[in-house]
Amino acid sequence: MPQISGPELARRLASTRPDVKVGYMTGYADEDTMAAATRGGTFPLQKPFTRDGLLAAVRERLGSDPTDLTSH
Repeated sequence: MPQISGPELARRLASTRPDVKVGYMTGYADEDTMAAATRGGTFPLQKPFTRDGLLAAVRERLGSDPTDLTSH
């Protein structure tokens, strides 16, 4: 995004809507950045990732039944 980073957008959203879960994809984050983002309540997903990796990250964060996310 040209004007704001994913982690910054997540921080701003969390300050106004702490109940919203935020996930974002990145191809640029190092290990420390990824760890810090995870502690901040977001779930960054490092590119490249697989469909199964994306589903696993969403399931873990939302606590959803796996069949709810794959039936569509």
